[in-house]
Amino acid sequence: DGSITFHDKSRNRVYKLNDQTAKLFVRPRGWHLPEAHILIDGEPAIGCLVDFGLYFFHNYAKFRQTQGSGLGPFFYLPKMEHSREAKIWNSVFERAEKIARIERG
Repeated sequence: DGSITFHDKSRNRVYKLNDQTAKLFVRPRGWHLPEAHILIDGEPAIGCLVDFGLYFFHNYAKFRQTQGSGLGPFFYLPKMEHSREAKIWNSVFERAEKIARIERG
């Protein structure tokens, strides 16, 4: 049924999630930080794209199931320094949404 509970028998207590849980915001690392463990043409991959890609790939099926219910994905992109950076991120998001067949936004 999708619920998570834990019964601590030694204390005779039951722990469970509240009906309303906190939203998770993923914060990819900055553009200047590489991912040394993944090489593309012999060069380290761009770390923030690896962070985004791995999180999105492993969770997009759940995003499709929960669309319209106010659930993520949510990404925190700190220190946006230029409109070009915002355009690049927008392009990344749009491409991922299209490939995963989820609604924009």
